[in-house]
Amino acid sequence: MRLAFAVFLLALTLVLQHLLGGLISVRDISPVFYIIVLLYSCYLTGRFQVLLLAFVFGTLYDIINGSLVGAGTFAAIVAVFVFKTYIMNKSRHYFPRFLVFYALALFIYFSFFYFIIFIGTNSLGSIFFRYILPVFIYTQLAALLIYLILPGWLFDNESEW
Repeated sequence: MRLAFAVFLLALTLVLQHLLGGLISVRDISPVFYIIVLLYSCYLTGRFQVLLLAFVFGTLYDIINGSLVGAGTFAAIVAVFVFKTYIMNKSRHYFPRFLVFYALALFIYFSFFYFIIFIGTNSLGSIFFRYILPVFIYTQLAALLIYLILPGWLFDNESEW
């Protein structure tokens, strides 16, 4: 049930990101909602399942976005692995530590994604300040807002809904 719910949320997110992403963009920067939902699905599924979701939806995101196929996939798998390793036996109650590891996972995702795409074409500082940092901050703010809005039972590892 949780896996089906995570797949449904990720598919819906990819469609909405593609259709409505331009409406909330600021200077061609919009939050990447699928990685937000993918990291939240770490609470809903097991380690292998969420890594498989990262592979499938990372590849779909690359294809839909028209970016280098494999860049988003690899970045999503690394970010999910880091985040899932942290939350294996943790609960939502560790809010400050949760935000730090969530931000770290997002930063890892955007760093890998943009460095793979732009390596050799721009300087590292240019990639960081022009692409990684603005998208990271916007996505982190969107993730924090979503985290505060969503009900707590979604993140409860003991509940069987």
